[in-house]
Amino acid sequence: MSVAGPSLRIVLDRDPLGKPYKPGDTISGRVCRTLATVAPEANLTVTLHGRSTSKVSDTKVSLDCLGPPVSYVLLAGAPVHIPRSGEGGSWPFAMTIPALVSDIRSPSQQKHYPAPGGTLETPFPPPGTFHFNGESIWTGEGGAASINYYVEARLDLLHQCNGRNVRDTLTAKATFDLRNVNPGAPIADFSMKTSTRQCSISTYRLIPGVGDLSFSQNLRQSLNSSKVPRFTFKVILSLPSTLQVGNGNTIPISITIVPNFQCTSEIVHGVPQEIFFRAFRLKVKASTTARAERYTDSRTTPGRNLIPLGSVSSLGPPGRTISIIPGIETESVPLNIGEMLMVNTAQSNLHPDFRTYNISRTNSLRWELDGSVAGEDFSLSSSHSVKILPASGEVAEPAGLEGLGGLGELGEIGEPGGEELPGYSKVKEPPPAYNL
Repeated sequence: MSVAGPSLRIVLDRDPLGKPYKPGDTISGRVCRTLATVAPEANLTVTLHGRSTSKVSDTKVSLDCLGPPVSYVLLAGAPVHIPRSGEGGSWPFAMTIPALVSDIRSPSQQKHYPAPGGTLETPFPPPGTFHFNGESIWTGEGGAASINYYVEARLDLLHQCNGRNVRDTLTAKATFDLRNVNPGAPIADFSMKTSTRQCSISTYRLIPGVGDLSFSQNLRQSLNSSKVPRFTFKVILSLPSTLQVGNGNTIPISITIVPNFQCTSEIVHGVPQEIFFRAFRLKVKASTTARAERYTDSRTTPGRNLIPLGSVSSLGPPGRTISIIPGIETESVPLNIGEMLMVNTAQSNLHPDFRTYNISRTNSLRWELDGSVAGEDFSLSSSHSVKILPASGEVAEPAGLEGLGGLGELGEIGEPGGEELPGYSKVKEPPPAYNL
């Protein structure tokens, strides 16, 4: 018979709630039994398991993400005698978590699941512990995914009962968390790329000294007449295409203004203009894909903020404005908004990209910028894919696997608050802008 409980347990040397393991680590502990036992023959094995489980609709699959399980023999046909008094029996073990694993897909599985390493022959690191639930609480539709690791012990006892040989089988499990790390120091190169958006402002107030507008001026302005002075410019943001979990280095995000002379009214040439930035939002949106045989489900989160708390005083009113003279200056001095807002991922609690057979995780970076010129508001936004690397092996492990990033109000000091991540089946509106 199969028994699980206090009759057999696993004690790991490392606190399961403490520092997580990483690929290549040795996991050690003891298999313990305190109940009185007399068995002339016993077999004891411990096995390291990694399971990648996905569920889409009513189809559920579970695959070995550490490769075929390997059992380590602690007892092989040995007698066991545990007296009623005493500390009981204890058998130590040590196993190494593989740093790289090989593709174990069968030919039929290769039809439904991609190669984690890119090709069948390419080994890949085992993914970190992961939990995701995208199922609707109302319909049950959607997908769920999890990656779990555990040590399993199996004790077979052969003893006499009423003159017959009886075999009892006892099992125990001990779960542990696995985190991937990136070798070396935290990255300082975020693979910056530019994102360009064009903006056009039409208003008589682009001309200095213009007071209250007449009825005809207001009418022309509301109709976007070509007679209304126009200032057209490009907003160029330098943004990262690579991020890293738990990296405290500042991301050098900058904003540059480039006037578009051809699309700017001649009367505005040579007239200094001020572009005032009111709000900047920067968040990471994660997409999780679960596969279960021929079924696939993908879900995207509302987003995690990269603007940290405590940045209210770091950007005063003078630092929110870029001055430019159309027709004379070809581009502005870059505004280093990343330094001003101390943008980093130290406390953002992101999850790195990964891909295993039936589960994958990718990320995108979305930015939104609100500003005004001569009293006229504008809003710009865009997004692009971003690669998120695991935390550096030289820094402490960031707390929380799926924690939430901070939210900071940046202006007429607002009330900071936490961003709540809604369930994927009932997504709410994202939080308000972070005022600059």
